Amino acid sequence: MADLRVTVRYNDLLVEDKVVRVRDQVKIGDCQDAAVTFPGASVSVMRCGSELLVRGRTLLRGERTGFSLGQVKVELEHLSKMRLRPAGPVPLDLRFLLLALGVTTGGMWADWVAATYQSPPPGRLSAWVAGIDQVLPRGQERERREQVASVRPGDAPELLPLPQAQGDARAAVNDDQVSGIGYYRWYRAQVPSSLEAELARLRLDQDPSDTENRARVARGAYDNEDFSQALAHYRVLLEEHPGNTRYLWGRSQAEKRLGQHRAELATYRELLEKDPDNVGALGSGAVALARLGDFDAAEDWMRQALAAAGPVDPQLRMYEAMLLALQGRDSEALAAIEEAIVHREALPDGLQLELNRDLAIDPALASLRARSELRTLLWRQYGAAAPRKLRR
Repeated sequence: MADLRVTVRYNDLLVEDKVVRVRDQVKIGDCQDAAVTFPGASVSVMRCGSELLVRGRTLLRGERTGFSLGQVKVELEHLSKMRLRPAGPVPLDLRFLLLALGVTTGGMWADWVAATYQSPPPGRLSAWVAGIDQVLPRGQERERREQVASVRPGDAPELLPLPQAQGDARAAVNDDQVSGIGYYRWYRAQVPSSLEAELARLRLDQDPSDTENRARVARGAYDNEDFSQALAHYRVLLEEHPGNTRYLWGRSQAEKRLGQHRAELATYRELLEKDPDNVGALGSGAVALARLGDFDAAEDWMRQALAAAGPVDPQLRMYEAMLLALQGRDSEALAAIEEAIVHREALPDGLQLELNRDLAIDPALASLRARSELRTLLWRQYGAAAPRKLRR
């Protein structure tokens, strides 16, 4: 096993810096299965013993090489093995431990007293609580309020609050360690290169009013699972273009992945005002209602979606599978998934990726990912390209 560091610069700006594991051979550059993507060339890197072979050159550990493809510059480095010294025992600082224990205990006690005595009677207790409040912040104030940056046209960067989870707050998650199957690795291998989004981000820094570049950045953030950043960008886009169905759909998908299902549902309703027969909004809305426990309304939305869709809509069949899985009807859900996969080629590439993203990380299908029947189904449909068992 060898480690190869690949650095890609565009006009001297860093757009990719990644360490790739080379077991036998990896591809980088302009090809479908590239470990690192950049335009202009397809390069194979092979391991030969402790050496790497790159474009006719042998790289020993610690050596590097590079090449230019117009404005794109690529640098490759065969990383040396790190020699880790065993960590020795860390001396315990008893004074620090006592101080930390005192502050923690004092803060918990202050919160309890303040919660118990909302309006404490005058006297020593009231004075003590007031004094403690000046030294130790209250519990809610101690919480770190994370923020994400967003640039508005013509203005300085403005900080938008990180979206707070609503509804059941079940965010999308990689649960391969629970299922024992590499669903996440399988789906991530299908995600397109982030190079276009990185270049769009650089252009957006130069011109924050460029709507198309902001949309590419939002989509790139979503594909890279930075759903909070994607949501922030879609919010800016919708402030500039209210009611745009493309941006409403993007916002709803980011809200879904963050587990903000009430906000997601509100976005679908807004989208359906513009496009009443939008199958994606109706089907996803049915799933959102089911996540929130309103199964009767979910069934109504699904019936509307089925009426608006064609005879076999793979996207809708996946939503139907998710609704069935949330109802505990696993066998029916598996049948719906298989039908969606059988007809998946009728969908554009982006929706095929979304179908596989749902299979890999959506919480609605978590129970199915833990079952061998789903893996068997995927092997039947995808063959050797199906998800594999994790190595223990």
